[in-house]
Amino acid sequence: MNPFERAAHNMPIIIIRHAETQENRNRIIQGHRPGQLTETGRRQARDLSLTLLKYGRLDQIISSDLERARETADLISKEIPPCKIVHETQLRERCYGRLEGRPVYQLKRLLIEHKRDLRALWIPDGEPYEDFELRITDVYRRLIAGNPDQNSIVVTHAGVIQVILVKILGRTWWDIGNCEGFRLSFTVNGNAEVHSL
Repeated sequence: MNPFERAAHNMPIIIIRHAETQENRNRIIQGHRPGQLTETGRRQARDLSLTLLKYGRLDQIISSDLERARETADLISKEIPPCKIVHETQLRERCYGRLEGRPVYQLKRLLIEHKRDLRALWIPDGEPYEDFELRITDVYRRLIAGNPDQNSIVVTHAGVIQVILVKILGRTWWDIGNCEGFRLSFTVNGNAEVHSL
């Protein structure tokens, strides 16, 4: 069974990338660094919370424990009816090791020099892609798909969302914007349908 299948029920999952950080604006690789939301990012989170109201009852927000995701989740929770927030270390972005804190162009240059895509690139002191993928598969199965009666919002990172979308659809959204979200709903036979918010 595909680990990303979920039993049939009426509860969709909404997966959101954190709001804009200063590092995003400056094109800096964050990885496991905390990141600080910009004022634009705070506004993005507040605006998104109004969009989320149309999806009805919200039982929980499952958020990466990194500061940029935590703050996004906190801002969303202030605008919608009370719900619990669960902070989860396994929802962190991929660790980019020595590249963290450096400009994105350095990563792009490595990809070109080594003629590799991001999944195949070895990153000094970084997390191998296979380990990252296993971590996300585990947290998805345990926390997200494992709670079929919970109407959940997941606040996480672009790399995490890409792993989930690749596993469900077999394709990737390489450019996932800040506070961009996807609604995953499930058919009677457990197949996922994905829609942009």
